[in-house]
Amino acid sequence: SRFAVLHHYDGASIRLSVHAFDNAAAPLCTVERSGGTSSSNGDLSALEGTPRYYIAYFDSGSDRDYQLLRLDSDHAEIRAEPLPWYDSSYDKGYQGLVGLIELPSGNLIISIQRDSHPVIYDPVNRHMLRKLNLADRMGNPTLQLVARRHEIWADDYDTLLKLDIDSFKVKASRRLQGTDPRRQQFIGQWSLDEEQSLCYVPRPYSGDVLAVSMDNMKTSYSAALGKQPLEAVALGDGRVIARDWQTGQ
Repeated sequence: SRFAVLHHYDGASIRLSVHAFDNAAAPLCTVERSGGTSSSNGDLSALEGTPRYYIAYFDSGSDRDYQLLRLDSDHAEIRAEPLPWYDSSYDKGYQGLVGLIELPSGNLIISIQRDSHPVIYDPVNRHMLRKLNLADRMGNPTLQLVARRHEIWADDYDTLLKLDIDSFKVKASRRLQGTDPRRQQFIGQWSLDEEQSLCYVPRPYSGDVLAVSMDNMKTSYSAALGKQPLEAVALGDGRVIARDWQTGQ
């Protein structure tokens, strides 16, 4: 019934707000961290069940870098932690950290910009466990846990993949956008339907949205929308809504 939004302020402060779906504009509560201190207001009971971990570029006062942010809902505060593995081996002007998911084990998978090897990280002992191998397309991977299917879904530039949640091996993959000889072509921000049976993939270079079966990764339906759909969701009545890349419409 609720969702959380992480707000960035050029690295100087971070604010997490929790909202109800039936009144999205008004936050139920907020937790903010600036430098070394946290502050909060609103109905702090809304923090219960809120995701615990986030990634953001943050200036903690002693370290200005991408950091792991940990929400302590009991004390209504955000803690910032450096990531030891995110070091000079990465080109930090080119390879930011773009997202994470928390696994049932409590470990995290953190994805890196322009990198096909997301990192599995133990936030308790604070060390990297291993790296995953996606499609070697050097994309900005988005990951989603699909517990009902015991899978992790991910993208890698122009390719959609599903991985086993235990072994992290790729179970299947499909390249969904062709390559023009003059430019590379990526897929947009995909989403899953409520039943987790279809994955909706916008293709900005093809002007459509594909509904890909989560069983066999074949196309079940397509919606020819025109323009350049970059983000897409499906409603329960079969309609598809997408946002155009160039205009935002």
